[in-house]
Amino acid sequence: MLSMTEQKPLEEILGFLSQYQKIYIIGCGTCTTVLHTGGKDEVLKMKNIIEESGKQVTGWMVVPTACDTLTKEALIDAGKSLDDAQAILVMSCAYGVQNVALYTEKAVYPAVNTLFMGKEDLDGSLAEVCAQCGSCKLGKTAAICPIIR
Repeated sequence: MLSMTEQKPLEEILGFLSQYQKIYIIGCGTCTTVLHTGGKDEVLKMKNIIEESGKQVTGWMVVPTACDTLTKEALIDAGKSLDDAQAILVMSCAYGVQNVALYTEKAVYPAVNTLFMGKEDLDGSLAEVCAQCGSCKLGKTAAICPIIR
């Protein structure tokens, strides 16, 4: 199961960061790495884009799973490079962005849109599995979602 994501438009990302000069970037080693929206390659590409826009990237990391509690330890380990940043750009699902924000007083911004919970089918296509609607009917429908499937 993956949090399906897509990169936000660059104009939107740069708009979030417009009032800051020093940025720290965090990617996620799970869902966004698999989907190529926030793994190491994408973080390094974003680093180049931000630097080309005239800003300084004070550091970057790809945490194993942005949505778990180990993210707090990763932020502590980042030390001075994170301390020097004015804002944090997170390339993970919305839960990972919110999780990072729990552990810092810095401004935290998302670089991706979270679309849905899903999985990769055998043919490589992505299938929506759960809209997390809060009104689960699976117990009444033989585990077939009447909303998604």
